[in-house]
Amino acid sequence: MFVKFLCLKVPRRFTKLLICATIKNNAAIRQFLRKEKNMRKDSKNNSRKTNYKKAGICIGMAAVLTCTVFTWGGLSDKKTGFSDQTGTDSNKTSIHTYDIEDLPSEDTRENTIRIHGDSYTVSELSGDAAHNKESDDLMNRSEASIDTEDASTQSEQNIQSEYALNAKIKEVDDASDVVALINDTWEEPEKQDSAELADSEDKNIQKEKTDDTYQLKRLMVLTDGRKLTDDYGASEILHYGKYNEYVLQFETEADTKYAYYELVSDYGKDNCYIDQVVTDDVLATFTGVTDYKTMSWGGSYMGMGYLKAEYDYYQVDRDVTVALIDTGLDTTNKIFNNRVDKRRSFYFKGSDSVKKTTAYVDENGHGTHVAGIIADNTPDNVNFMVLKAFDGDGKSSNLAIRSALQYAVDQKADVVNMSFGWTGMLWAYSSYLKDVLKKAETAGTVVCCAAGNKASDVAMTYPANKENVITVSAIRNNGMFASDYSNYGDMIDFAAPGTAVVSTYLGGGKKSMSGTSMATPHVVAAIAYIKMIEPKLNYKGVKNRLKQYAEDRGTLGWDEKYGWGVIKLHDYFDDMGLDTRYTDYDADGTEKAMPEISFTKKKLTKKYGNADYKYEVTTNSTGKVVYRSSNTAVAEPDQFGYITIKKAGSCTITAKVAADANYKSASAGYQLVVSKKNMTKKKVKLSKTSYIYAGKNCKPKAVVSGLARSDYKVTYKNADKPGTAICVITGKGNYSGKIEVPYSINLAKTVITKITNKKSGVSLTWKKVAGAKGYRIYRRTKNGSWKRIGELTSGKKVSFTDKTAKSGKTYEYRVRAKCNKTYGSYSKKIKLKKK
Repeated sequence: MFVKFLCLKVPRRFTKLLICATIKNNAAIRQFLRKEKNMRKDSKNNSRKTNYKKAGICIGMAAVLTCTVFTWGGLSDKKTGFSDQTGTDSNKTSIHTYDIEDLPSEDTRENTIRIHGDSYTVSELSGDAAHNKESDDLMNRSEASIDTEDASTQSEQNIQSEYALNAKIKEVDDASDVVALINDTWEEPEKQDSAELADSEDKNIQKEKTDDTYQLKRLMVLTDGRKLTDDYGASEILHYGKYNEYVLQFETEADTKYAYYELVSDYGKDNCYIDQVVTDDVLATFTGVTDYKTMSWGGSYMGMGYLKAEYDYYQVDRDVTVALIDTGLDTTNKIFNNRVDKRRSFYFKGSDSVKKTTAYVDENGHGTHVAGIIADNTPDNVNFMVLKAFDGDGKSSNLAIRSALQYAVDQKADVVNMSFGWTGMLWAYSSYLKDVLKKAETAGTVVCCAAGNKASDVAMTYPANKENVITVSAIRNNGMFASDYSNYGDMIDFAAPGTAVVSTYLGGGKKSMSGTSMATPHVVAAIAYIKMIEPKLNYKGVKNRLKQYAEDRGTLGWDEKYGWGVIKLHDYFDDMGLDTRYTDYDADGTEKAMPEISFTKKKLTKKYGNADYKYEVTTNSTGKVVYRSSNTAVAEPDQFGYITIKKAGSCTITAKVAADANYKSASAGYQLVVSKKNMTKKKVKLSKTSYIYAGKNCKPKAVVSGLARSDYKVTYKNADKPGTAICVITGKGNYSGKIEVPYSINLAKTVITKITNKKSGVSLTWKKVAGAKGYRIYRRTKNGSWKRIGELTSGKKVSFTDKTAKSGKTYEYRVRAKCNKTYGSYSKKIKLKKK
């Protein structure tokens, strides 16, 4: 018998019910039925009851036969092209139809679904829906169940909605309370291999097993002050009123998926977010290094060594809090002693998973390295609020990161370091952190973000692509843009040292790492100094101050690689007119005595390439000593007095001793002369050491071991003719001396084109050889030795006649070109019998 299955004309809203049944979302089914019942009570349209019964049939059939195809906007039978439509205008919906005989197997007809304790088969739920006793009974039982539930719950809840709010909403006062929900493993779901997928009969099951979109089973919704009146099937709900934020936890991924689309329908896509696993931006380049006086070359490059050295000289007493959202912090390194705000540090992954005292311990290394850069370049009044949002594998979730940023803003952090970012097209226009970033800007918390390490447009990296954050690209230690990895684009604000940056690592050690993750904390350290002196500056104020101290790079003004340039804060404290801790006068106004202060030498000579050195001033004062250079391009001191030689030239190194209780401030200096380094012992490699002359100059490329191309110039001697040519490498800039490397330019092999017998002798003709100034002709008899029988002194003549050849004898000939003392290869021998 030919029977149509699911050939029901139903309103558009029942397609949602089909989805609920298909994905087995029982909570959503019950919510839908409850809403439909309330609508039916208020309606005078009797046809709605029939539709309601049809909806019950839809539940059973869709749950049993998940192969049913449907869409929101007009479904058609892909096999037959047949479709049924009902409704008008935007309410039109098509329900796909199948013949029973088209179902996967005969057994499917007897598949059952249990509803309210009773079982129903496909056969019982098919046929004429309007006269189906089983479906009517099913619908009546559903209504009775809903009536009972409504009666028992209405007295307990006062809800302004047709949906019930069954899950209790927990109010939270702090972002750290949200982590009670985050007890995930943050592991990616197992993927079936291709063989398993190929053998699976149910393609929907395949997709479900490999789709990790809803794996955390958690959603976030921003309601703009509205109350959540439906639980959307969630098992737990948290409400963070300060941000108008609800966090919904579900039991299954199917429930989560259905609820997401319902929330989007109710609150808009820009206000609904899926919590997902994300990965930290940890570069794989790890190079061990030996310990030395300071770690980050970037600190002295940006002038923060000066500021750290001068900190004790000035009256700077305000503490600064840096919020570090990362993998945590390993405090075994002494640089972090007394610098961690343990009370406010937190791990955003479940309140029961760790102990409070060890919550922020780093098991990855990324966070420790980032924090070390900041600690290395700032004084002890800069403290860390460690917000561990990533686990030991460098994984986190959207909610964990959002909660950590909320917490940092609520705790009034001065600056937030975010050395990570979401990447991809979906994040180009994301507003996920929009409300939090806005609150940060209003609160005066500056958020600093890494541009990313894809060597691509930062527009695809979130939140670095937003205007109310400071976005940092990376430079190499030669000051040039790190084009091999750093992102670029319209949202770049500043560039900072990011390549081969040495900092703290796990176990109290040090590592060298590269990335915009390393560049960002350099700018955070600079912002910490500004917040130390100008705490009331907000995001815009801090950005303008940084622009004031930015050294322009690239094209004039702002550009997409360096932004506004590289920050140089050497003179920041001096420019701010800060009070010093001691003055040159006693309390009664008497000028203090001049201290003894001097260098034993007035002139010091060093060579470019020499290691850093320390030449201390001699003084009887206990005041803070700060070393300065008159030309930091030649040499630059750090906060410990070590002098780094940067280029050949001269400058004056001055030691400024601050006033103490007994002596006034004073200074002394010496002249530093940095001579060029001789490069004559360097090894040179030529790209080619032998050429065949073809009428053009022969100039090989030269590479000097250990030197940059800008350290020398290359010239050539005799490169335009055959013979021995010379590649001349002359040092320039920081290098002196000259290296000459010979190479050969040879004549080409001669090619004989014709040999003939003539009355006058044997005639030879060959091709002209470039650069030749003559040719030599050789002859021999069989098994005899070669003898030169002629020579041409012009390179233009390419023929010769052997007039001494005797009739009846067989001869072999060959020819070679010559140019002064340079000879080309012999031609192939050619044989002829003289007639």
